[in-house]
This record gives sequence, C-alpha cells and structure tokens, in this order.
Amino acid sequence: MLLRVQTAPTNYPPIKLKQMHPDFYVIDSETNNVPAVPNLIVYVTAQGVLLTDPWFAKDYDHVVAAVRSVTDQPIRSVVDTHFHSDQTGTTSLFPPATEILAQDNAREHMLEQ
Repeated sequence: MLLRVQTAPTNYPPIKLKQMHPDFYVIDSETNNVPAVPNLIVYVTAQGVLLTDPWFAKDYDHVVAAVRSVTDQPIRSVVDTHFHSDQTGTTSLFPPATEILAQDNAREHMLEQ
C-alpha cells in the first residue's frame, strides 16, 4: 500500500510511505524520486514511533507530517546508523524527550561535523 502525504511548501514533493507490514513503513528514495537518501524506517508501536535515519534537516517537518499521516503516536526513538547528514540531519530537531540511538563512533563523528 502506498500512502501520499501532502506537505508544505508546495514546491516540496509529497513524501510517500510504503507499508511493508502492519505498523511498519518505509520512506525510500525510489518511491519518492529523491536520489542519494537512505531508506527511512517508520515502526509504529503502542509506546510510540521508532524512526531510522530520518534524512536531512530540511526534511524534518515533512518526515514528521508523513509519520502523522499513519499514527498519532509520538516519535519516541530515532536510530542513526552512521554520521552522514542524510541520516542524521534531523536528529537535533526532535524534542529533548526523543531517545536518540547511535553507535558511539557515530556520535563522535556527528560532534566533529
């Protein structure tokens, strides 16, 4: 199932989620015609949402809107698989209560950058 999310500004294309399993979605570059970005996993649980590699900082509002299109659960956890900005750009924009998970070296590289 493919879900479309209309986001602002209007020149930003809608982010599309691909449902892979109940409560498990992917936002991928192929579906969204955005080259060179990682797959973003959206896993909805009763305790909240877990995201992996939530793209660049400019994508934050659009990623959050896409998540809101499938659940009212808060984003509780973000997993950064490594330090590149296409995976970690939004990390600092999540509320302080959001748990950020990354390997120690990834954190060190992010702080260096």
